[in-house]
This record gives sequence, structure tokens and C-alpha cells, in this order.
Amino acid sequence: MNAKYIQKTEINELYIKLVAYLKEYESDFYADVFVRHTNEYNLAILKELQTRLVKFDEFSSLT
Repeated sequence: MNAKYIQKTEINELYIKLVAYLKEYESDFYADVFVRHTNEYNLAILKELQTRLVKFDEFSSLT
């Protein structure tokens, strides 16, 4: 995914794709950090980062 796609994607769809990405490629971050917060909290963080994310692999370093 690139920045333009991320910015144009509806936030709930983007959240589902981010969760799938984190489970598969960043499982430690997903298990140790991401799941410890509520879906609402993680969704709010994603909303804030949506305009700055270029690729999903940046999510953990920006949070």
C-alpha cells in the first residue's frame, strides 16, 4: 500500500487491513502493544496517522 491509497481508503476498511498486516508481519507489536488497547483507541490513532502513513510498516514506529 502506498500513501495515496491509505489516505483515500475509508478508515474502518483501513483498520481491518492494518490489523491483518500487523498480525502477519509485526506479530510482536500486535501482541505486545496493539491488542492491549481498545479498538476505539487504535482506530483513533490510525485516524490521526492516516495522512502521514506511507506504508503500514511505519505504523508501529509512529505510535
